Amino acid sequence: MIFGRTMRTLAVIGVLLGAAFPSIAEEATLGAELGQGPLSVRSQSPLQSLRLRIEPLAPMIVPAGTRFISASSTISNVWAVEPGEFTLDYELAEFELVFGYAVSERTILGAGVVHQIRGGGILDRFIQNFHDAVGVGQNGRDEVPTSRMLIETFDENGERVTLITEPEDASYLWVGGMHTFLHQGPGGLRMSIGAMASYEIDEWRSARNEGSRSDIGVSLGASLPLGSWVLHGSVMCVHSGLDRTGELELDNNWTSATLAAEWRRSPSFSWIAQYTLSDGLAKDDSVFADSSNEVVLGFKKVVAPGRTLEFALIENIIIHDNTPDFGVHLGYSFTY
Repeated sequence: MIFGRTMRTLAVIGVLLGAAFPSIAEEATLGAELGQGPLSVRSQSPLQSLRLRIEPLAPMIVPAGTRFISASSTISNVWAVEPGEFTLDYELAEFELVFGYAVSERTILGAGVVHQIRGGGILDRFIQNFHDAVGVGQNGRDEVPTSRMLIETFDENGERVTLITEPEDASYLWVGGMHTFLHQGPGGLRMSIGAMASYEIDEWRSARNEGSRSDIGVSLGASLPLGSWVLHGSVMCVHSGLDRTGELELDNNWTSATLAAEWRRSPSFSWIAQYTLSDGLAKDDSVFADSSNEVVLGFKKVVAPGRTLEFALIENIIIHDNTPDFGVHLGYSFTY
């Protein structure tokens, strides 16, 4: 029910935005030689998703006064079971609405709201069928209800600690900015620096979490065109106020890096493959202390001047621990 209501709300927002901004300023180009930029997918790993995750962004040179609006949705499925240690069986849905404004050609300020839902599986049956089709084992996935929502750990005495069994949702607000400080001209390297701060406006995790609701982060981004290819890279450092979740003590500081390769099939269409590596966040020696590895494959399509559609799939095809099994991302952005 929660998934359905939120999906309908996001669809209405998208229709209203499309109707509200029919006129796009074509001169507000983002730099065609640098393609469409990386996919706007944040880390979906279990602990990373509890915190501020800075979205990978490409450096931009745009006319002052350019405005940006985007709406996106990401749904990811997590299945991880270690007998006597933990069980993670849930799906995370994120919905985000972002507003941005270019105060100068090289400086963009932005703000957004993110709504998160953890609930039972709507992707479980699809994943089970896919595993059967390619001959991959289910690892116990087919032995429990497809709609189950369960997050539990075990304390130091081996006693079961059940954290979540029912769907829950939360929201946070963020503000940030990005400045492109290096621009070597058409076909040259661009680099940018950014900063971001977030504040959780709900109390849904207070019963099992300790720490403050505020996070801050900084990022460094770069883009380099190589013929029909464009390489995008970014490094993000975050300080989080979240100290503990359940029985897990967490690091307050963590780093994440994203590398994206974009193939510009045409001026209006790009295939993009990107890989995100994030620090493990738990201070113990559990799987949550291991790095998170996420692969995202998708495309961006300019459907009209100033309007871009993006679609992506998330998969843990490299390292399976501490990462989502599968996910789907959809976004639509306006520039005017």
